[in-house]
Amino acid sequence: MNPNNGDLHNGTSRWNDLTARELAVASLVGRAMTNQQIARRLEISSHTVNFHLRQVFRKLDIRSRVELALLARALEGTGDPADFA
Repeated sequence: MNPNNGDLHNGTSRWNDLTARELAVASLVGRAMTNQQIARRLEISSHTVNFHLRQVFRKLDIRSRVELALLARALEGTGDPADFA
């Protein structure tokens, strides 16, 4: 995804396809948290965090954590998805 060519908008339009837990994980990735830190924050295992990240990548059609972090940070002003978990 390249935020400069309109791909960011495509990712944001699919943001609503994520579950509350996927939104929470994605939001915390946007805050540069590791899987272990996310797991502790959400009181789930790091394996579960990894599972949610794979689902997020698939649903948003992205391939890296960096892409997810950019997207999550771009949407940060719209609320805190971590609060929905």
